Amino acid sequence: MGYPLPDRAAAGRVNLQKRYETPLKNTKNSDLTQNEAVYVYKTLSKCISNAVRFGKEMIKKRVLAE
Repeated sequence: MGYPLPDRAAAGRVNLQKRYETPLKNTKNSDLTQNEAVYVYKTLSKCISNAVRFGKEMIKKRVLAE
């Protein structure tokens, strides 16, 4: 799965040249490319940080209610 590179010379048009994607090595049973792995990592990191922030807010509300 490649992502199109933006062509800066062509305003509004997309260059259909694909980025070179390297498959991940040093991992077992991984079909992800490096770009996909980075996307998954960033998405999970954001999800975890949101959950932690939400948990802290709930603890504050509970402490204030008691």
